[in-house]
Amino acid sequence: MGRSFWLFVAGRVISTLGDGFGKIAMGWLVYELTGSKVAMGSLYLAGMLPEIIIRLVGAPLTDRLHRTRLMAALDSVQFLAYLTPLLLFATGHLALWHLFLLEAVAGASYALYRPSVMAVVPTLVKPEQLVRANALLDGLLQVALVSGPVLAGFAVMMMSSASALALNALTFAVSALSLALMAQSRQAAPAAATAGSYWSQLTDGFRFFRQVPALLWLTLMLGMAYMSSWAIFSMHAPYVKEHLQAGPEVVGFMQASWPVGFLAGTALLSYIGEVKRRRTVMLWALVGIGVALGGLGLLPPGQVLPALALKALEGFSFSMFSTNSVVLFQRVVPTEMLGRVMSVRMLLAWGGNPLGAFLGGYLGARLGLPSTFVLAGGVAVAVGAVGFLLRSLHAVDREMKPRVA
Repeated sequence: MGRSFWLFVAGRVISTLGDGFGKIAMGWLVYELTGSKVAMGSLYLAGMLPEIIIRLVGAPLTDRLHRTRLMAALDSVQFLAYLTPLLLFATGHLALWHLFLLEAVAGASYALYRPSVMAVVPTLVKPEQLVRANALLDGLLQVALVSGPVLAGFAVMMMSSASALALNALTFAVSALSLALMAQSRQAAPAAATAGSYWSQLTDGFRFFRQVPALLWLTLMLGMAYMSSWAIFSMHAPYVKEHLQAGPEVVGFMQASWPVGFLAGTALLSYIGEVKRRRTVMLWALVGIGVALGGLGLLPPGQVLPALALKALEGFSFSMFSTNSVVLFQRVVPTEMLGRVMSVRMLLAWGGNPLGAFLGGYLGARLGLPSTFVLAGGVAVAVGAVGFLLRSLHAVDREMKPRVA
C-alpha cells in the first residue's frame, strides 16, 4: 500500500470526521433559527431526496469522469457550500432555506462520492491487498464516525454551531488537497468508460446484476439486513427509556456500540487478510445480525450492558458481510464500470432504510418494542438461512465472471 493509498485514506477519514461536525452543527442551527422539530426532521429529507435522484440518474458519471478529480471537485463544491452559510450567518442574512439548499448539495455530492471511493480503491492496491485495504479504510472511517459527533458536541458547546460548521468546511478543503496530491496516473478511468451513450451506461449498472446473480442476491440480502437494522435504530430512544429504563446517555452509548463492533470486525479482517469460505462467513454474519437484533427484544428490562454488547455484535456482523461484499464487487466488476455498478448496489442495499425506520415505529406502536425487535431479528436470520439454500451463492467461494447476457 503506497503513498497514494494513504493520502486517499487520510482525506476520507478527515472528511468523515468533518461530517459529524456538519450534522450536529446543522441541526443546532436549524433549531436556533426555528425552534421546530419538524424543520429538523425535514432537513435530513432535503439531503436524502437529491441523493436518491442523483444515484439513479448520475451513476455513469463515476465511470465517465476521472474519479479522483471528480472526488476532489465534489469536496471543493462542499467546501464552498458550507462556507456560504457561514458568511451569511456572519452578516446576519442566514435563512432556513439556505441550510436546506446546503443539505441538498451535500446529499447530491455524497451520491457520486461514495461509489467513486469504492471504485478507486482497487486502483491503489494489489488484488491480494483488497481485503486488508477495505477493512483498514472502513475501520478508520468507523473511528471517525464515532468520534466526530462527540467532538462536534464539544465544539458547539464551547464555541458555537457556526464554528463547528466552519471546521466541517475546512475538512473538505483538506480532503480535496489530499486527493490533489495523489499520483494521478493509476486513478484515471479507462478509456472504455467513455464508450457508449449515457443511457446505455446508466442501464449497464442494472443489467450487470443479471449477469452475476450471486452479487444481486448478496445485495438484496444486505438490503433486508439494513432495513431490519433501521427498524431498530429508529426506536433506540424509546427502547432505552421504556425497556432499559435508562437515560439519554445510554442512547448515545448504543449508537456508539455499533461502530465499535464494526471496527473490531474490520480489524480482524485486516489481520486475517484473505477470507476462505467467504460465502459461509457472510451468511453466518447475517444470522449474527438477526441474533443481535432479536436478542435486544428478548433481554429482561434494565439490562444495559448486554444491550450494548448486542449492538456491538450487530456492528461486528455487518462488517463481516459488508467488507467481504465490497471486495467481491471490486474483483468481479470490470474497472471501467465499477462506479455505476456500485451506485446501483448502494441504491438496492440502502434504499429500504426509510421504510425500515417507518415500520419500526409503526410495529413498535402496534406490537410493542420487544416483539418488534424479535421480528426484525427473525427477518435477518431467515435471510441468512435462505442464503444457505441458494445454489447461485456457491459461486462466491470461487472466481466469478459476468454471465453473457
